[in-house]
Amino acid sequence: MHPLRLPTFAETLRALLAGFASGEIPQKLGTSLKVLVMGYSAGIVLATILTAFGIFTRIGNDILETLTAMFNPLPAIALLPIALIWFGLGYGSLVFVLVHSVVWAVALNTHAGFMAVSPTMRMVGRNYGLSGLGYVTRLLIPAALPSILTGLKIGWAFAWRTLIASELVFGV
Repeated sequence: MHPLRLPTFAETLRALLAGFASGEIPQKLGTSLKVLVMGYSAGIVLATILTAFGIFTRIGNDILETLTAMFNPLPAIALLPIALIWFGLGYGSLVFVLVHSVVWAVALNTHAGFMAVSPTMRMVGRNYGLSGLGYVTRLLIPAALPSILTGLKIGWAFAWRTLIASELVFGV
């Protein structure tokens, strides 16, 4: 085979089957999925904390809206140089850019869902005696669930896209 020629479909298929037979592809796939789940989970946890802070305090709301406006438009792949400097070449850098790609989409959608709960529904919840954690779990979360699920779905898609782009730069 000439080194400048692209492999044929048959050559590519043989290499794919050989990679599966040797166990190399499943091992690398498992590593990538582990990093994906770590970054996605950490992003969800951070988004939950930021959203809770934003929902329950006025200053938290202002901070969340400001941070989301600043960082949501920034592609996670643009943070690769900073990630390399801070965390070096490895899983830390990958998880860092994955968290960035997930946290803003999840926080933005979750916050919007909570803010969209109508004042009438909020008053009905208060009249039924809901307060504190019960108010959040029995009224706010169910009412905001479509937005929360949308944020999780978008965050998952962004995480995949970021993982693929990051691995092109970092490798597995």
